Amino acid sequence: MKLNCLSCGHHVDLRDAYDDYEGPVRCFVCGALLRIRTVNGQIKRADLWCNEQSAEPLLQQLDDVVAALKAPDRDEPSAEAVLQRSADSPLPA
Repeated sequence: MKLNCLSCGHHVDLRDAYDDYEGPVRCFVCGALLRIRTVNGQIKRADLWCNEQSAEPLLQQLDDVVAALKAPDRDEPSAEAVLQRSADSPLPA
């Protein structure tokens, strides 16, 4: 089963393991994250979840959480504070 990346058009080869699957698939050419659903080897839904550019704010928020978890003794905000700040800031559509 093959799928064209919705971001760059690259052909993504989905093996038999994806015959009955729902979840993310990454394009290894452009890094876009596609959300797909397949049933009996046929694609029923495919949409662009995010590409590397739109994922940048989310990745920054994750980096902030990791940094807060690694250094609880420093003057950095706690992981809970970072998560709350992340929840308050909207992600790009």
